Amino acid sequence: MSANSGDQIRDVVRRLLQDPDRKLDLRTVAKQLGTSYRNLMHWIGTDPTRKFPAEFVVPLCELLNDYTPLDFLENEAGRLAFEIPGDDQTPWQH
Repeated sequence: MSANSGDQIRDVVRRLLQDPDRKLDLRTVAKQLGTSYRNLMHWIGTDPTRKFPAEFVVPLCELLNDYTPLDFLENEAGRLAFEIPGDDQTPWQH
């Protein structure tokens, strides 16, 4: 899944969650993220003033085992990240 010009993180997350091949139950996804279905739908709506909360990006990526939203943010910041092989701790936990 690639980002389109002018996309925001909300757009990337919406496409990921609404991908018909994934057949996701968004009510279950919301519950697993610790939020309500209403909040999730509000955040991924098409209204450009709505924002997807940053604190849900990593849990969503881990839940879906898809890091496209993080890749998008890294690209927007002009940065590149990668998984550290064999390291179960983040650098700030050492």
